[in-house]
Amino acid sequence: MAWESVRNCGKIKEGFKKIPLTNGKIKTGEFFGATLMEFAKVSTRAYDSVGDISFAYKERQFSSVFLPAFYNLGYGVIQEIPTRRKERGEECSHGWLDYWVQKDENCVYLIEMKHGWQHLDGDITQGSIGKILSSVNQLKCIRKKEVEKLSCLENTFKVSLLVFPVYRNIPKNLEISEDEEFPTSTDELDEMLDKITVAMPDVVSWLGVWSLPERMQYAFRSNEVKGLRSFPGVVLIATIVK
Repeated sequence: MAWESVRNCGKIKEGFKKIPLTNGKIKTGEFFGATLMEFAKVSTRAYDSVGDISFAYKERQFSSVFLPAFYNLGYGVIQEIPTRRKERGEECSHGWLDYWVQKDENCVYLIEMKHGWQHLDGDITQGSIGKILSSVNQLKCIRKKEVEKLSCLENTFKVSLLVFPVYRNIPKNLEISEDEEFPTSTDELDEMLDKITVAMPDVVSWLGVWSLPERMQYAFRSNEVKGLRSFPGVVLIATIVK
C-alpha cells in the first residue's frame, strides 16, 4: 500500500491486512486505518500545543491521545472498564479493559492496549512479540458471557492494539545538534516494515505506521545512550481475538 499524506501531520501507511472478509471484519479493517489517522492528527496537535511527544512516556500518556482519537471516530468511548478474565472465585478473576469503543450503530470494540519500542534498523524484538501474545491471551480470557454484558451489539470485537514508537540513534559524525530536525525517509520506514512483517506472529490481523512530520523528528538527548536520538515514526499492530 502507498503512503497517504495527513495534512500537516506527516504520512501514514497500512502494512498489511489479514482480516476475514465478513461485513463486521471489513468495518474493523477500516477502523484500524481510521484509528491510525486520528492517532497521527491528535498526537501532532498535542505536540504543536505543548511541544512534547505524547507517546514517549509509555502507556501512562496514551489516554490523552486515544480518548480524543476514538471520540473523533464514533459514538463513544470509555476507558478502564471492569471485567472478569477468569471464572468467579479463581485467583485474579477481576480485571480492567483499557478501552470500550462504539464505532457506529453496528460495531463495538473491546481494546487491550500495550506499549513497546521498535528500533528503526532492528528486527522486532522477542519482548515486543511477547507483549503482542500477552495482550491476545488476556483478551481470550474474557469469556463470551462477559462480552455480552459489555456490549449488546452482535458485531463486538476483542482487539489487541500494540503501540511501538520507532527510534533511531544519530551517528556522532553527522554533527547534528540537539533540537535540530533529523527527518527519516519513508523508504527507510518501508525497510523496517518489511523486516517486522516477516517476523510478525501469525495471530496479527493488521499493521500500520505513522511517519511523523519533520518538525517532530528532532534530535534529543537520551538517557539510554550517549548521544542523540530521534523518533521518525510509530507502528500500530492490531489483532482481532476470538
